[in-house]
Amino acid sequence: MSKTRATINFIGLFLFIVAIVVLNESIVITEPHLQLTLNKYSFVGGAFLLFIVVIFMWVFTKHKEFLNYKVFLLIVLAFATPLINVFLEPSVISFPATDAEGVTETVSLTIGLFARFQSLFFTLTSILIVYLFFVVVPKLLKTKAMLMGFLYFLIIILVGFIIYSLIVEWDQYYLLFTTGDIDYYTPTISLFSNTNVFGYYLSLGIYVLGILDSLKHRFWHYILMAVFILSLLLTITITSYVGGFVFLTLYVVYDLMIQLKRRPVAASIWFVSLVSLTFVAIVGLMLSDLPLATSIREDFIPESIESLQSRYIIWRHARELYFGLHLYIGHGMGISNSLLRLAMGVEGGYGTNRFHNGVYEIIASGGLYFLLTYLTLVGVTIYFVIKRYKYNRKLALTSLFILLGILIQSVSEAKVLFKGDAMGTLGTFIILIPLLIDRDLIDTRTKVTPIPKVFEIGPVVD
Repeated sequence: MSKTRATINFIGLFLFIVAIVVLNESIVITEPHLQLTLNKYSFVGGAFLLFIVVIFMWVFTKHKEFLNYKVFLLIVLAFATPLINVFLEPSVISFPATDAEGVTETVSLTIGLFARFQSLFFTLTSILIVYLFFVVVPKLLKTKAMLMGFLYFLIIILVGFIIYSLIVEWDQYYLLFTTGDIDYYTPTISLFSNTNVFGYYLSLGIYVLGILDSLKHRFWHYILMAVFILSLLLTITITSYVGGFVFLTLYVVYDLMIQLKRRPVAASIWFVSLVSLTFVAIVGLMLSDLPLATSIREDFIPESIESLQSRYIIWRHARELYFGLHLYIGHGMGISNSLLRLAMGVEGGYGTNRFHNGVYEIIASGGLYFLLTYLTLVGVTIYFVIKRYKYNRKLALTSLFILLGILIQSVSEAKVLFKGDAMGTLGTFIILIPLLIDRDLIDTRTKVTPIPKVFEIGPVVD
């Protein structure tokens, strides 16, 4: 396949994946007040059209290298329990739910045909996206420029989120630096529903820049990274802080080790400057009387702790879903979110359908079996890190640091890899694709050019 043809196919595939994610985000997994105004018939029609396109791609493709039935079967087996639950889940599910005061009541949910279709669609599209990332996308990326071009495109979009926030929420930033009197839950959210989602995408920007600099070092990668770090700090989201700064710490330390070997004096100065600035920033936050520093100390940190404590209520109700056989096979994707909202309803008010923990969500969706297969996919990813380390150490370790950062974020947020929503799809792409593309495109080992035979020293033949 020519590079031009591969580029066109990659753009088409990207738009196809975007369409899948939009349908999943707008109908299946978001809060009802955030869903797009698509009725059931539009959703069914759009989903049917997407799968017609998939069938066309599979049946009529001339590029058989895109077809790997063994890998596809293994991925289907990984998602077996969420898939089976679409058909095995009873029409009416009843289970006991206990509120914070210890009062228990039995709650029930009726699973209709449309709910099953939603779950089926979300599961099948997750399978498809994982397959495309493991098999198809790496083969479409014929040059390093194609990969870097797409990653820069992502950076442009993510910078757009920051610019949009600065324009639309300028009053929030003004209050943040003057009085510090702003709403903890929606200080700066850009286009998203809350700060945690905005913070996750900002951390993805940091991750993408780490990958880009591993592919080709440029000083302005660090300038852009500083922009994302500053925006993340002003977003006030503890989970993204932890995941993002764990990645940054590991990435900076490793990069420093590399630079010390090449430019020891400059690297030492840079390291001392960085540590000094960090120390001054922390001390300033602790002692300063500025409104921003005061609000962070007196409002945001205590409210963050309170918000984290509220997670325990969600996780307690999540464990209520693990009854009987469902501990091992779960309830199905999407259906588990509806059950969580039902269980949370006993606390009064409108219950959330977000598990705020990757492990709890995985078990509720597919049981312990699904948790085992998810960990297997993570293990496969680490295996590819080890393989890539031989050819580009910085790229391999950067991918590993990103994996660790996202896994840490998933402890208190619904960030799950290998999942057909926007956050899962982007996170999986950023980690996997640089590990799976042709190694010749990213090989940074020292290449020794062989001496031409005409210059070889050997016996003279008369």
